[in-house]
Amino acid sequence: MTNIYKKKENYKIIFCNPPYYQFIKVPFVYQNLGLGYLAANLKANGYGDVKIYQFDAPSTVAGTSKNFEVFEEYDPSWGESYYREMNDANNPIWLEIKEILEKEKPDILGITSMTPQAECARILARIMKDINPKTTIIQGGIHASLMPEEILAKSPVDIVALTEFDLHIAQLTDHLRKGLPLEKIPNIAYRNEKNEIITTERVLPIQNIDETQHPVREIHTVGENKPTIPALMPMITSRGCPYNCTFCARLSLLGHKVRYRSAENVVEEIEMLYKNYRTRNIIFEDDTFTLNKPRLLRIFELLKEKKLDISWECQTKVNVVSKELIKLLKDNGCKRISIGAESGNQEILDSINKKQTIEQIRDASKIIREAGINLSPFFMLGYPNETNKTIEDTFNLIKDIDCYTAHVYPLIPMPGSKLYEDVKAKGNIKEDRWFFYFFWNVNVYKRDYLTSKEVYDKFIEIRKYVETKRRDAAKKLSRNPKYILRRVYESLYSPKQLLYLAKRFFKLQFSK
Repeated sequence: MTNIYKKKENYKIIFCNPPYYQFIKVPFVYQNLGLGYLAANLKANGYGDVKIYQFDAPSTVAGTSKNFEVFEEYDPSWGESYYREMNDANNPIWLEIKEILEKEKPDILGITSMTPQAECARILARIMKDINPKTTIIQGGIHASLMPEEILAKSPVDIVALTEFDLHIAQLTDHLRKGLPLEKIPNIAYRNEKNEIITTERVLPIQNIDETQHPVREIHTVGENKPTIPALMPMITSRGCPYNCTFCARLSLLGHKVRYRSAENVVEEIEMLYKNYRTRNIIFEDDTFTLNKPRLLRIFELLKEKKLDISWECQTKVNVVSKELIKLLKDNGCKRISIGAESGNQEILDSINKKQTIEQIRDASKIIREAGINLSPFFMLGYPNETNKTIEDTFNLIKDIDCYTAHVYPLIPMPGSKLYEDVKAKGNIKEDRWFFYFFWNVNVYKRDYLTSKEVYDKFIEIRKYVETKRRDAAKKLSRNPKYILRRVYESLYSPKQLLYLAKRFFKLQFSK
């Protein structure tokens, strides 16, 4: 008796990010670990033909990308021309992706998207269905998890994966491959034969995340003959956050309970990256990496036992920073620490439930800098209650902590956050086109006291100040022979990355 469905090894699955940054002329390669976890769990369950495509990577047809150091004037209609390009099915970016999908012929296309990418994901799904109506399209990510009805109503997506889906993806794929009913698959929404939207049982997020597989790292990009391997590897060693900042959208997806991977599991992945990909630099992307000190100590102990000489960076909260903690991190390879400073005004911090003080930001910044670790604070401008004075307070704090790696962006209220719901209740936000929820677009919503132009002009003033300091520091660092050799070694897997580093080096040396 012959099988009526394909064998696992012949069943093709593609996971991808839709293009977005290409349309706004700032393409770059980034690694989506969520897709990596899904691909890894499928491979562990016998599916051999699984690929990850990054359709937002630099393309041969995307045109000239922007120089972030050249700042544009305020545009009250920002993004309109980009939006038209995105909606043009004959745009070369879409045609290039269409060619890949026609060649690959996947049985399943999995699409992830953040909120600004939601409309791009919709077009990508239509392209896939035009090529092959029988391809099952699954969409996940934070936007789809928050708005499954919108996704299923406005696009030809077949299934929406809700919340964390690592340990359910193989079960879902088995059912799709065999043509079995889907009502027993937890955490999905889909259209049934009557075109009704069905939402299955919601189950808790994964409690023991050691059960997940280490994520697939190989990324396929348009025009490349072999997968790209990032030089700077991201890792996630925990999920969830105990804090409750009003601007954060991820809490609705990951929850307040922090679920940690064991130290042994974390170091096992680091060792694999170290040996298989020559990884020497790691970014720990956890919100809570430094909160569990016993686990930290065990991780560092295991790294020494295995002689894994890595440098790394992480995020931490200013209220847990102490000289003892920072010395521990420094002594064990930490080179950069990011903090969520958010604002230089205490009333703003209180209004977003940040649970920290200006003095804590100053003290933490000083401790980190004096330990010889690069400080990388994040600030946002244009809160609903922002004024010229509160923005000036933020600018003064950036100057006072003397940090050339400050990240400064306008605030964009994102679906899933309390701040978004508050602004929406006042009727102060435009919801019709998600494409415009880009982190530089100050026109997304109306503030109480400042115009969009006032926020943007101050944003540019602060960014110019930070970029000047950053460029001077980068020029000095790029002349360090040890630094140069390490960056070259880490980028041997990627000729494109080596070319970028060479161009960046010469640009820095001859810039004013």
